[in-house]
Amino acid sequence: MAVQLSVDVPRDPRGPRVARRMLRERFGPELSHAELAEAEVVISELVTNALVHGSGAIRLRLTVDDDTVAGEVVDDGPGFEGEVREAGAQDVSGRGLGIVGGVAERWGIHDGSSHVWFELARRRPGSDAIAPPELGEERRPDELD
Repeated sequence: MAVQLSVDVPRDPRGPRVARRMLRERFGPELSHAELAEAEVVISELVTNALVHGSGAIRLRLTVDDDTVAGEVVDDGPGFEGEVREAGAQDVSGRGLGIVGGVAERWGIHDGSSHVWFELARRRPGSDAIAPPELGEERRPDELD
C-alpha cells in the first residue's frame, strides 16, 4: 500500500527545511535512515531550485511504496531547459540537478514546465545496516599481541 503526502511548501528560505521536516514526520517510520537521507537531499535541491528559479506556490508530492520513493516538486514558473548544466570548480551554485541525478534512480522534467519528478529505489531491510563489532579476546588479531 502506498503512503502519500501532498503539501505546499513556503516560498521563503525556510522552504527546504520545512519540506525535509514534512518528509521525516510523514515517512520516518516507513523509511530506513539511508532512504530518508537520500530523499532529504533530493527534496532539498528541488525545493531550493523552485525557490530560486521559480515563482508562485511550491508543491511537494511524495509517494512511498514497497519498492520506490517517488516525488515531484512543482511551482508556477515558466519552466526551464531540460539540460543539466555543468558547474565549474569555482561555481558556488548550479549543482542541484546534478546532485538529484546522482542520487535518484530516475528523474525528469515535464517539458516546458517547472515540474520535476524523481524516483528513489527502496533498499531491502538491513541493506544499509552497519555490521556490529566482533567482541571477545578470541576474535582479536594475533598481530596485535
